[in-house]
Amino acid sequence: MKILINKFGYIKIALIAVVVILVNWSIYRLEPGVAGARKRQANYAPRYIEQLINKNQRSLDSMAAEIATHSDREHIDLTALYSKHKTKDQVQDVIPELLQEDREVQAYKAYIWLSDSVQNFAAGTPPQTFSFLNEFYGKHKTLIENDKFYANQDEFLLTFVDISDDLDFSRTISNSGRPSQWRFYQTNESIYEQRQKGIFILSSNVTNSEGQKIGQLTMKLDDADNYYLIYTDRGEELHKNHQRYMWFINVFCVLVIWYLLPSWVYSDAKRRGVRKPMFWAFMALISHFFGLAIYLIARPKTTVSDGCPRCNKNLPPYSEYCPHCGFQVADQKCPGCHKSVEEDWAFCSACGTNLKRQVDE
Repeated sequence: MKILINKFGYIKIALIAVVVILVNWSIYRLEPGVAGARKRQANYAPRYIEQLINKNQRSLDSMAAEIATHSDREHIDLTALYSKHKTKDQVQDVIPELLQEDREVQAYKAYIWLSDSVQNFAAGTPPQTFSFLNEFYGKHKTLIENDKFYANQDEFLLTFVDISDDLDFSRTISNSGRPSQWRFYQTNESIYEQRQKGIFILSSNVTNSEGQKIGQLTMKLDDADNYYLIYTDRGEELHKNHQRYMWFINVFCVLVIWYLLPSWVYSDAKRRGVRKPMFWAFMALISHFFGLAIYLIARPKTTVSDGCPRCNKNLPPYSEYCPHCGFQVADQKCPGCHKSVEEDWAFCSACGTNLKRQVDE
C-alpha cells in the first residue's frame, strides 16, 4: 500500500476506490445476465417438468396394465418391470436449452410401489428402501395405529420413502422424552410446494377385465437434485452471486479508504510538526470524517518546511539556515526549484528534477 501511495498519492487512490464502488454498484443494479437467465428458464423449465411427469405417467400406466394380467401380484418384480416400461428418452435431450446451462441435468429418483385394493403393500422398488420401511412398519404397527397419525401403510410409505435415510428410526421416544420425529412427521408443505422443490406423486389404478380396481401403483418422483437448475429462480441465484461479489468489492474499497484516512492524517501531522501524530491518526480511524474535520481545524497552518523546527519562526524562501537561531533547516535543496529534498530521492517531489543526474554532472 505504501508503494501505491508514494506513486499515486492519497487523493488519487481514494478517488479510484470511490469510482470502483460507484461502477460496481451500477453493474449490480443493471444485473447483466439475470434477465436472460430468467427468460431461458421460463422457456425450458415448464417443458422439462411437463415431459418428466408425462413420460413417467406413461410408464406407470403401462406397468399397471401388465400387472393386471399377473395372478401372483405379491411376488412381482417391480424393478424389472420398471426397467422394461421406463421411457427411454432423456428429458434433457428433448430440451436443447438445458444443454446450454452451466450445470448438468441430474438423474431423478423414482420410488414405485404396488398396493392392493385396501392399500396394503404388495411390492416396491428400490427393494432395499421398501424392505426397511415395511419391516419397520410391521414391527411398530400397533404403535403407529394407536398414534392415528398415518391412516395406513400406504400413507406411511408415501411420507418416508424418499427421506428414510434422513430420519432416526432407531427409537420411538427421543432423549427429551417426546415421541420420535418419525411418529408425527409433517413437512408442512402442500403438494404445490413439494412440486416447487422437485417432488412429484403419480399414481395409476390396476383394474381387472371388468374395470374394477384391484390395486394401485404409486410413484414418488424425487428430482430435487435439479432444484437450482429447474425449480428455483435462476435469475435470483445470479442476483445473489452478484450481490456477494458487489459487497466483497465494496467492502474492500471502503477498507482502503478507511486505511487512507488515518494514514494521510498521520503523514500530514508529521509534515506539520504536530505533537502526537499517532493520536490524530487514531482519532481519524475511529471517528472517520468527524475526526478528520477536527484535525483540519486544529492542525498548524504551515508545514515544518515553512517554519524553523527549533524556534518555530517563519523562514524566508529557499532558506538553508534559520536567520533567527542559525539552525540548519535542510541538508539538501533541489537545484531546480530550491525546495527541500531527501538525500536518497532520485527526483524532486515538487518539480520532478532528476537529482541523480545533477549529482553525476
